[in-house]
Amino acid sequence: MKNKGIVFYFTGTLLIVIALCLSVYNCYSDFNASLFSKDVINKLNLDTHQLENNDSSSDLNNLAKKELFVEYPGMEMPVKKADKYDYLGVIVIPSINIELPVMSECSPELLWLSPCRYYGSVYQNNMVIAAHNYSSHFGNIMDLDEKDMVYFIDAENRVFSYYVQNKETLRPNESEQMCTDESDLTLFTCTPGGQYRATVRCRRSEG
Repeated sequence: MKNKGIVFYFTGTLLIVIALCLSVYNCYSDFNASLFSKDVINKLNLDTHQLENNDSSSDLNNLAKKELFVEYPGMEMPVKKADKYDYLGVIVIPSINIELPVMSECSPELLWLSPCRYYGSVYQNNMVIAAHNYSSHFGNIMDLDEKDMVYFIDAENRVFSYYVQNKETLRPNESEQMCTDESDLTLFTCTPGGQYRATVRCRRSEG
């Protein structure tokens, strides 16, 4: 019995140490991802300051009308290169303090660094953006409320304005619904533990 108690003690201690190490690693990864995103935004040199302070101002509404001048909605979205990666632009969510670059392609490795286009195009009102659940990435998107504004600034400084329509939690085997839903913009990330997909659906704002 005494030996079993010792085994349970050391097993419990080991599990606690592993959990602490994972927590420290996740915090470290989150911090590095935040620094990486800030550095990329500086290198992309897109005009995110045009969205500051007044989400509903007439100036912003006029600015958002730039999106009407995409001549060929079916064309591939232009990219800007920062270091060795291609980016479609920047996503800005003022209510949860998000300003992040969005890579043009998606893979598990790239998601450790930056939000990525999972599917579609803002020009065709069907873009899906995936990101890691870091607090500095999409970890807080379920805190968004209906009507909160979301902006996407493409590589040519065109502004696309959206508002949050609804939120849902999907199972991994329902990921196809990310692309078949009729929302104009979808944001998603894994829930803690990776069992589900926290999903935010957005509609275009007409200004």
